[in-house]
Amino acid sequence: PRALPCTLHMGELEALRAENAQLRKFEEVAARLQREVAELRRFKFEADRKVVEQREAELRAAQAADAVATAADDVALDSDGGGDGQNASGPLLKRRAVGAGTAGADAAAGGGADTAVLDAAKQLDRFKRATRKCVYDFRDGIYGLLGWKVEMRGEGCAMTWQLTSRYQPGQELLFQLRPAELGCGTDFVLLSTPWAKQLQESRQAMAYLEVCHSIPAFLAHITTELVSQQTLTS
Repeated sequence: PRALPCTLHMGELEALRAENAQLRKFEEVAARLQREVAELRRFKFEADRKVVEQREAELRAAQAADAVATAADDVALDSDGGGDGQNASGPLLKRRAVGAGTAGADAAAGGGADTAVLDAAKQLDRFKRATRKCVYDFRDGIYGLLGWKVEMRGEGCAMTWQLTSRYQPGQELLFQLRPAELGCGTDFVLLSTPWAKQLQESRQAMAYLEVCHSIPAFLAHITTELVSQQTLTS
C-alpha cells in the first residue's frame, strides 16, 4: 500500500514544540533527581566506610584493652594463690557491657545514612507518579476534546503514532513522522492498516490528505462520518 504524506500546519508544529519542551523539562528534573540519588548513595558509601573504619579502630582498642585487663586479672589470680575466680567476674562483666554499647552505636550511625537514601528514593517515586499522572491527564484531555486516543510506539526513526477513535473502537490508524526536507514542512506518512485500506476507498476522505495535505481535516472528516453513522443507527 502506498504512503500518504501530509504536511503539518505551523500551529501544530508549535504545539509539538511546546510538548517537547515540557517533556525536556521533565527529563531535566528526572536527571537532576538521579544525580541527587547517586550523590546520596556515594555519601552513604563514604559514611558506611567511615563507620566501618571507626568500628574497626574501636574493636582493636577494645581488644587491646581486653587483653590488658585479662593479663591483669591473671596476675591478680596468681597473686591470690589460685582463688575460685570470683574476683575476676566484675571486670569481665564490664568488658561485655562495653562491647554491647559499641554495637548499639554502630547500628545507630548506619541507620542515619539509610534514612537519607530512603527519603531520596521516596522523592523520586513521587516525581515518577506525578509525571505519569500528568501524561495520563494529557491523553485523557485529548481523547475527550478531540475524540482521538494518541499513543507513541517505538523509538527514533521507527517511532509510530497510533490513533484510535472513540467512535470506532477496535480500529486504528498509524502515522510515521518523516524527516523534514530542505524547503518542505514536516510530513507524517499514513501507514497501512485495515482501517486505512478501508478509508482509501473514500475519495472525499483521501482528498483531505492528498489535495489539502491536512491530517486534522482528514481526522475531522472521519469523526463526522462516524458520528453521523451512529446517529442514523440510533
